[in-house]
Amino acid sequence: MSTDASSDESILTRKWVRVLHIYISLYSLLLMLFFGVTGFMMNHPDWFGFGEIHTTNRELSVPTELCKNGDRLAIVEHLRAEEKIHGQVQACDVEEQSISVSFARAGRRTDITINRQTGKGTVTAEAKSLPAILSAVHAGEHTGRFGRRVIDVAAVFLILTSVTGLALWCTLSIRRETGIMWLIASGIVLALITLKLIW
Repeated sequence: MSTDASSDESILTRKWVRVLHIYISLYSLLLMLFFGVTGFMMNHPDWFGFGEIHTTNRELSVPTELCKNGDRLAIVEHLRAEEKIHGQVQACDVEEQSISVSFARAGRRTDITINRQTGKGTVTAEAKSLPAILSAVHAGEHTGRFGRRVIDVAAVFLILTSVTGLALWCTLSIRRETGIMWLIASGIVLALITLKLIW
């Protein structure tokens, strides 16, 4: 009776591991495709036009009261709300005659210069090519806390896919030994590649 219960529990465990592996793999396959493609592009930036930068310039006007007050937070929030400028603040310098603010997000940069006396200013926006933007997302460059969390979740999904895949392979009694041999071989190859790269 105890043996039957143990067998049923083992079968149920394998079933849930299999289901978990299948559904996580569907998501992880897209992740691996994205990180694989963008990783290849990052390794060959010249092939994908990483050096191409599209620049635009426009004028803007900020209330003189805000400029003369020099409140950095208020100025940044005004630019976000009224000028629809997005990204992380890289710098916000309030000087005697001018205000300079820089925003950055994946593959894009916006520099703003404002005259404190008149409130008039210019916006210079730079945008890289789409492959460069996607590669910046891959690296988590200027993606903020949200981008870092997305990469964390992606890493967890890839780890779960690997762990559940290994667990399922270990349940295949016929191919278990072959799988272990391949796993050891791949570990040795990976170790040799790593040593070659860091030596």
